[in-house]
Amino acid sequence: MNKLCVLAAGVWLLTGLTGCKDKDEPLPLPEEQDLTIQNYLVENEIDNATKSDQDFYYFPVVEGNAIPNSSNIISFYYTVKNIDGVVVASHTASSGEPIKAQRDTKTIYPPGLDEALQILATGDSYVFIFPSHKAYGSLEVSGDLPANSIAIIEVEVVAEESINQIRQKELQSINNYIGDFEISNNPDTVINLISGLSIIKTKRDKQAAEVPSSGTVAINWAGKFFSGDSFGSESGFEVNMGADEVITGLEAGLNNMRLGEEAQLLIPSEMAYGASVQTVPHSAGFQDLLIEKQIIPDYGAVIPPYTPLIFVVTVVEYQ
Repeated sequence: MNKLCVLAAGVWLLTGLTGCKDKDEPLPLPEEQDLTIQNYLVENEIDNATKSDQDFYYFPVVEGNAIPNSSNIISFYYTVKNIDGVVVASHTASSGEPIKAQRDTKTIYPPGLDEALQILATGDSYVFIFPSHKAYGSLEVSGDLPANSIAIIEVEVVAEESINQIRQKELQSINNYIGDFEISNNPDTVINLISGLSIIKTKRDKQAAEVPSSGTVAINWAGKFFSGDSFGSESGFEVNMGADEVITGLEAGLNNMRLGEEAQLLIPSEMAYGASVQTVPHSAGFQDLLIEKQIIPDYGAVIPPYTPLIFVVTVVEYQ
């Protein structure tokens, strides 16, 4: 699980797979799929569809009154169908909380959906019809949505938040966690940095050497969400300080620790995985397939977008 510590955000740009599942089987031409979509619209008497500059079609089911703001983080539900109307995957209000995504950051899969979501605002429900090169390419999502298929995705946006609103909510979660934690009267037990990172020292040694700003530091770490659920751990993990190889919150926390000390690092999402990755469908099995195909990074299946994290860290040694 050490890859979860590696800072890859901003490096991965999600794109669709190209090529075909069988080298002897030709890929469908965009023109052919465009004609298929047009026929679908006629047969289903859909006369209010628009074709975007990015080659997908869309039409409203419900239009809200809000104005789209592509810099906001949206919460939404979805249903994925094939061109015959067979439901392939869905996440609706009855399924639980909506999923979140940051638009226009190339952290949403399939790639056409990233483009499509930019026109939506709270209260909007739209149907998007994607040709295969804007959907899942040569990836087989299921038997009902094989490789090189047209995909229909209906999206319902139920909420939007600005980065600052996300930041304030996370800060409140961190403060609540600190308040619930049994902290001694020692004022040095908790360190609050201006970056938003908070450090709870659970084992202190003021006489020990400080973690250097360069060199290799060996740590034991265990990661968990503020819900208490764990997402990974490792003993003897090596951090090359100053090399920007790990999430910034982890390195900033180590910069405030000494050899032998233990601490809980309460890391806001901006210092962890930020927008991370969001996929539709977002099931574990599908995300594992995307990781196998190297479409998304490992952490994309574990850390949801804009999720603050807790790292329980022990400094073992340094070189």
